[in-house]
Amino acid sequence: MIMSQITKQKGRKIARKLQAKLDKKNINRPHDLYIVYDDANNRVASFTIRKGSLKDEGNEHIPRDLHLHHSEALLINNCKWWREEYFAVLRQRGMLGVTGGAQN
Repeated sequence: MIMSQITKQKGRKIARKLQAKLDKKNINRPHDLYIVYDDANNRVASFTIRKGSLKDEGNEHIPRDLHLHHSEALLINNCKWWREEYFAVLRQRGMLGVTGGAQN
């Protein structure tokens, strides 16, 4: 089975759907850093998206950085999952506390 590649456009859509914040401190770097926070403002995950002009170039590290399988990241991109479903999956995996916040 051929999986759809996670392009820059898909990565940005995932960032929007997870309400990830762009880290303005890394503005002059070759990658944009996005940080996902829970409702209590605890950092849950972070990922980068290449700034390059090749919009079809893959960002295949994004699912791993979000603690997801490739197909799960595509569910977010394809409007099947939203922020709440993402947090529910992390809770099921023991990576997010019941009230939010990443588990160490």
